[in-house]
Amino acid sequence: MAAAAVLLFFLFNPFAAPDLYREYANPAPLALADKSTAATAAVRAEMTFNQGDYAAAYSALKIYLSENEEDTQAKLALGIAALETDNYDEAADIFRQISNGQSMLRSEGTWYLALLYLKEEDFARAAEVLKTLDNDPVRGEQSRELQRKLR
Repeated sequence: MAAAAVLLFFLFNPFAAPDLYREYANPAPLALADKSTAATAAVRAEMTFNQGDYAAAYSALKIYLSENEEDTQAKLALGIAALETDNYDEAADIFRQISNGQSMLRSEGTWYLALLYLKEEDFARAAEVLKTLDNDPVRGEQSRELQRKLR
């Protein structure tokens, strides 16, 4: 009986397996205030995002982006805020747009799309997206490492 209890603890213990999403979802700090004419929205978006208050950041980023539609860094942050607040469809749309675009943040869009699938526990799709980053100079090494952990 005791052996069965110990076995169940290790099989269903949420601390036994690493939370891969949390391990790899470490967004870079957001810096919008210095490049914005809409300083109030930019400062609020930057502050709340960097503090991890993604619900407040989401709202502030929506306001900021209404006046700065072409700011890809803010779009990526909005996608991350949507992902962190479980708005998966919106986050996926944003990440796909960035990934398919021409900005220097293309690999970040792809990376966060893979993390979205990871958070949803769709490991096959996460691995499929990660493969597209294998030769990426920014995310390639992390991508290959995460793929190994998903096997």
